[in-house]
Amino acid sequence: MAENEHLRAQFAHGGTTLPARVPADALSALAEVVELGAISYWETDADLRYTMNLSSSGSGHRIPDEAFVGRTRWEIAGADPDSDARWGEHRAVLLQRRPFRNFSLAIPHRDGRVVHWLSSGDPVFDGDGKFLGYRGVARNVTDLVGARADAERGREMIESIVGHLPCMIFRRRVDAAGKFSYDFLRIHPHIAESLGIPATQGASSDVVGFMSQDDRDRFFAALERSRRTLAPMTFEYRGGPGGTGDIWIRSIAVPRTLADGDTVWDGIALEVTESRSLSERLDYLALHDEETGLANRRSFIDRLRQSLRSRNRARHHTLLLVARLMPERLAVALGGGGFRSLVRLLASRIGEMNGHVAFTARLTDDQFAICLYPHADADEIVDLARSTAEQLTAALVIDGEQVMPAFHIGAAVHPVDAPDAEAIIDHAVAAAAAGRHINEVTFYSRDLEQRIAEAYRLETELRAALLRGEIGPHYQPIVALDSGAIEGAEALARWSHPERGLLAAFAFIDEAEHSALVAMLDSLMMDRVCADIATWRRAGANPPPISVNVSASSLGAETFRTMVEETLERHGLEPGALRLEVTETSVLALEPAVRETIVALRRSGMTLAIDDFGTGYSTLATFVSLPADCVKIDKSFVDGIGHQPESIVVIEAVCAMAHAVGRRVVAEGVERAEQRAILAQMGCDAMQGHLASLPLPPEAFAALL
Repeated sequence: MAENEHLRAQFAHGGTTLPARVPADALSALAEVVELGAISYWETDADLRYTMNLSSSGSGHRIPDEAFVGRTRWEIAGADPDSDARWGEHRAVLLQRRPFRNFSLAIPHRDGRVVHWLSSGDPVFDGDGKFLGYRGVARNVTDLVGARADAERGREMIESIVGHLPCMIFRRRVDAAGKFSYDFLRIHPHIAESLGIPATQGASSDVVGFMSQDDRDRFFAALERSRRTLAPMTFEYRGGPGGTGDIWIRSIAVPRTLADGDTVWDGIALEVTESRSLSERLDYLALHDEETGLANRRSFIDRLRQSLRSRNRARHHTLLLVARLMPERLAVALGGGGFRSLVRLLASRIGEMNGHVAFTARLTDDQFAICLYPHADADEIVDLARSTAEQLTAALVIDGEQVMPAFHIGAAVHPVDAPDAEAIIDHAVAAAAAGRHINEVTFYSRDLEQRIAEAYRLETELRAALLRGEIGPHYQPIVALDSGAIEGAEALARWSHPERGLLAAFAFIDEAEHSALVAMLDSLMMDRVCADIATWRRAGANPPPISVNVSASSLGAETFRTMVEETLERHGLEPGALRLEVTETSVLALEPAVRETIVALRRSGMTLAIDDFGTGYSTLATFVSLPADCVKIDKSFVDGIGHQPESIVVIEAVCAMAHAVGRRVVAEGVERAEQRAILAQMGCDAMQGHLASLPLPPEAFAALL
């Protein structure tokens, strides 16, 4: 035992008289010291090669002692002192026979891992001062090195996250007395600047100092719940210097209770201003129309439900108007940008309506809803609907031009027409769909659904008839009053209905225009007329120009001119073979760009007739500007000959104006010889009607030619 004490003393003080090798009888004591210290004891010879290495079983990752014997430490570590500066310095210390402390070395383990050691040693000399070698101890620090590496990786990860993500990593603490404190472990500079605190600040006892006042009570209530239940705490609040609320922050923290009774939350806080703004935007869009800011269908129905329940209890009526904008007319006239401006102006007008107007909405792209609170009197309800429609349809100014909005407006009354919100909307929409007159209110009625169903069946049949070619032209001659010669003909649409027989245009033309099938009808009629003209010519006939009716919507389409030119080319006809026939009201409503299209077609050789003249209230200035070759006096004026003196006045005036500017005049609906004689006396050029001929199928008209 005394010998062991001596050995320990020599180890501790770096004595110089101990033999380079431990005597055999001292090994057990040495092994005991090594084991108790969880270290390794080693010795080298004068050539710095290991002669002994005793390792503790508790040192971890133990390397067999014999792996050291006969090798220098740099050989064991796989290092080259001549090329590795650190090992070169260490070898220089050894060659100078100087002591060293805590030299780190990494030694490969046989299983592929690396074992890290901190080694200290002293030189050993004999009694004559001869150098015998080194002896010392080493501690296995592999676990410590790994822990430090993990900590460094964690630190780098945190720094990377905070450096690239606007967030804070924090520890929140509440002691047993309720005192609150806050540690910022890391904070992104952007958040620090936004909150008005230094980015390097390590602690803050007043986190609520940059929280908005409205959020503070919620925060402490949530904090108390989390402390009491130890449930994770997620909290979102506005923050900024002095609680100004410039940014949104969402914190997520996990609580735990310490031994001293304090509760701490470790967590992360993210800046979510952008996502919060997006969320608020999505919430807004869930209830509003994005383009106009009006309530959308969903929010309108919710509010209408609440309103109907309240007014129903008070036995009050609710009037609902649904105004369907006619985009097919306005979009062409205004262009895309102008049409969008019109929608926004209309939405602003609707949103600012007051008086009886309770609330409004945009139900679809072309449907607006207006909820009104009238009294129970039926006359007042009708007057209120019409006055509201007048406000809605009043002229607007877009880019310096006056624009008249075009709507179909439907009205329904709760509880008379419908018991709930969805039904009253559906009924108002149905009434708008059934409307035939622009900007007039159509009220829902009990038989309206039947009429709508019949119109839908007619539309379905009409669409199929157009596809099957059941609709084609019959030709009514236009006869010169002075000579009786056929100077033209009007192509009138006739439907060979499989069940109802031959139908004139008045039986289906309104539905065609209302359902937007009229463009398809116009194109079909033009193609059939051109085909008939080509057939007659091949048979040796020389037909006069044939008038083809063109609707306002077809006339305003950008593709109209191309369609006409391609149809003529397909049948080998020149433009002069056709005469376009359009109503006075549709020509008066033409935009400048569409008028240019008409003028271009006339320059190519095609002629233009103005139909139903006298019904559009043209002034002399507009009459002169109409791009027409002839005008057709409306049948209503011809019918008045003989018993309505004012009809004579209108016909005389039209003939005088037309002849003054070089245009021919055709009278429509002439059925009696008396009418023909008077028209000739007044200077009318030609007539069209049953007196001259009924509309004829193509074969019969060809025979007449």
